[in-house]
Amino acid sequence: MVKTWALVLLLPALLLGSTPVIDRPVVDERGVLSSEDKEAVASELVRLRGETGTQMAVLVVGTTGGEPIEDYAMRAAEAWKGGHAGLDNGLLFVLAVDDRRARLEVGYGMEEYLPDDAVRRILDAQGPLLRQQDYRGALLAVIQEVRVRLPGAQDVPELAGLAPVSSARVSNTMLGLIGIGVVAGVLLGFCLGIWRERLGTWRMAGSIAAILLVPSALTALLVQSIRIPTFHFLLAFATFAAMFLVVTLAAHHLSSRIAIVLGLSAAVGCLVALSDYHSTNVLRMLFEAGKSFSVLAAVLVVVTYPPVFRVLMEILFFFLSNSGSTVSSSSSWGSSSSGGSSSGGSSSGGSSSDSSWGGGGGSFGGGGASSSW
Repeated sequence: MVKTWALVLLLPALLLGSTPVIDRPVVDERGVLSSEDKEAVASELVRLRGETGTQMAVLVVGTTGGEPIEDYAMRAAEAWKGGHAGLDNGLLFVLAVDDRRARLEVGYGMEEYLPDDAVRRILDAQGPLLRQQDYRGALLAVIQEVRVRLPGAQDVPELAGLAPVSSARVSNTMLGLIGIGVVAGVLLGFCLGIWRERLGTWRMAGSIAAILLVPSALTALLVQSIRIPTFHFLLAFATFAAMFLVVTLAAHHLSSRIAIVLGLSAAVGCLVALSDYHSTNVLRMLFEAGKSFSVLAAVLVVVTYPPVFRVLMEILFFFLSNSGSTVSSSSSWGSSSSGGSSSGGSSSGGSSSDSSWGGGGGSFGGGGASSSW
């Protein structure tokens, strides 16, 4: 009975298919674009955003699975929420290669500059290139046609004070957040460690609140003119503060050896976050930093602290000796592979195609047009 109800609840999702995640300027699930093609298109999308303030993304799929491309594009655009909240200046171009269909979904705020008939003419003009499978050429042509119809960012009052996303500025901001995070993490560690009894409950609570809220407010003020969600930078501050909080607590409650190991791991994690000088993808920088910190800390603690190594080996031996039946029963599932082409994944670091491209809360209302070739 439970399985029946589960299938009934999942049926709409199975019929419609999963909604694509748009977190980069170019998402190529079909794998028809080379790394060079994705970089060229992504660079133009980043430049379009810097010049006009409009956030446009490209989604390349094989097929919409029988779903009308208008519905598919709207569903993807609503999940992405491209553009700025209130301005609704997002654009989503969907290319269904196997269906030979294209759709440009236009945010509410862009319909004045890109009415449906103009969008249809833009798409129809790309028919010859698409029939020749020159997808790069068609995408670049669409972006250029969109650019010439939009006002510059300086002509939009709400965008005039926002600076284009600069990888150098993002790196400098991340460096500042690392410094703030180190200080905040160490102070939090002292409040929860050797200062705990001296401060008392209420003073400790006030100190922790001040340590967290003051840097967060400064961070929000520091990044409010950058066209990347403020939340991403607040998450960066929290990540670095958490790293050095762990280091400080280890120094107070564990051994100096473990504290040194964790401190070294945190330093490496910070360096990894800053290693890609050309990236503006803050979330990816944080992910790499956190992964480096966790993996390096685990390895160094196990290698340099024999008691931990012995405990882990005993746990591993226990699971290996008691999981024979589990492994044999689940081995048939291990051979399955995820669908889609791997070439649609993230490209090499330090490129426009790796830029952070999450939506800023824009709305889409069905404006745009579709075309076949």
